[in-house]
Amino acid sequence: MEGLDCEFYQYRPLGSDQIRLLEVEPCADSGASVFCTLQHYTHEHLDDIVVRGIRKKQYETLSYTWGGPLPDSAHLTDLIFIDGQPFRVTSNLNQALKRFRQLNIYGKMIWVDALCIDQDHLDERSQQVSKMDNMYWNSRNTMIRQRATLLSPMQA
Repeated sequence: MEGLDCEFYQYRPLGSDQIRLLEVEPCADSGASVFCTLQHYTHEHLDDIVVRGIRKKQYETLSYTWGGPLPDSAHLTDLIFIDGQPFRVTSNLNQALKRFRQLNIYGKMIWVDALCIDQDHLDERSQQVSKMDNMYWNSRNTMIRQRATLLSPMQA
């Protein structure tokens, strides 16, 4: 990551009723870098589906381990690309996104707290974290990443 000669991804501000959702781009090479896009949405503009009689939204959520007892920035060892710009992530998140891509889950939107919330913007982070329980509850599926395994999506 040292010597990278381009600008890192910069978040666009969210409106108070907006969330960001990630779409991972397809790639046949499982070892290739992850490329994805981030889009802004309001819950009202997301399509509804019915899962076991409960109305859900058309996005997945990913729950995973952020890291261990090291300082936050020490965990950000890998690079992915958001809207063509590099972005530092934990190795665990990078591997989870690669597995998500490998499972051929293309065209599906995914909510991942570390990417869909601007972690450096304290007001946004506070506002978005207060919505996290609803993000998981309203998602179509939640995928869980434990160590080196992405468990099959569990129905919310």
